[in-house]
Amino acid sequence: QVRNRVLSLLLLLPLLLVACEEEGPDIRLNPPDDPESPADTTFSDSLNKLTDTTFVATNDTTAQPKRLLVEDFTAVRCNNCPKAANVIKALKASYGDTVIALGIHCNRNFSRPYEESKENYSLEKGQNIYEWFGRPRQPSGMLDRHAFPNKDEVVLSYQSWESLAPQRLDQKPGVNLYLQKNLSREAQKVRVTVRSRFLEPVSGTVFLSLMITEDNIEDVQLGPDQKRPDYEHNHVVRHIQTPARGLALTDNPAKGRVVIRTFTMPVKDKWKLPDLNIVAFAHRKNPKGPVLQTQKISVD
Repeated sequence: QVRNRVLSLLLLLPLLLVACEEEGPDIRLNPPDDPESPADTTFSDSLNKLTDTTFVATNDTTAQPKRLLVEDFTAVRCNNCPKAANVIKALKASYGDTVIALGIHCNRNFSRPYEESKENYSLEKGQNIYEWFGRPRQPSGMLDRHAFPNKDEVVLSYQSWESLAPQRLDQKPGVNLYLQKNLSREAQKVRVTVRSRFLEPVSGTVFLSLMITEDNIEDVQLGPDQKRPDYEHNHVVRHIQTPARGLALTDNPAKGRVVIRTFTMPVKDKWKLPDLNIVAFAHRKNPKGPVLQTQKISVD
């Protein structure tokens, strides 16, 4: 009998071990970053898994040249908006690639396409950004979302951009941004890795915004005197990957903190590859940021 009991226990042992095996918790590598403004769900979140990391680098890194982000609230029915575009051209002529522009087509009344327009350039997230900054009169925009002395708002008249731009370009960036991309023409997607390295401690949460812009779009635009069918639209925001108010990147980063995030974004047939650019910028969520640094690379 004893022998039979021992044999029975031996036979039951594997079952007991399986029954008592403890299941681990469900670990999400990419939890929602901003419940108030969910990320774009065009592509599966699984495409971005297993690619994000953070660590502290001990070696010193020289600061990149400061880039100036110009966010231009524009629209096809805004007759003075081409004047703001001309100011951006002048800034680029003076400062070259250190000036990075975003043409955010917004204002639901002014951004409605004409019957002869080729398409609608307004994006819902672009409209959200415009509304977040108080639905300002157009044309207007922001320089690094910075609150300049003696200015009531971060949104500025285009007429002041040229005189204020040097103040931001003289600053040192709080973070270095590095962009890498891998374009898949067959899948019509571009995989983008954003590497942030903080050059100094930053208090609070730092956010990341990531977009695709397109240059050299010929389409209708209302001007000061008449409607032009062949107007050249530049730095038009085509896609906003992150939430409108940005994606939470890190909290209270110390000097040397490195954060790496990878995203997959669409590349639509109607967009011209040679004219597409990826723009990323690190910033505060508070409208009076300012933007810490901006970078741009071509999609193609």
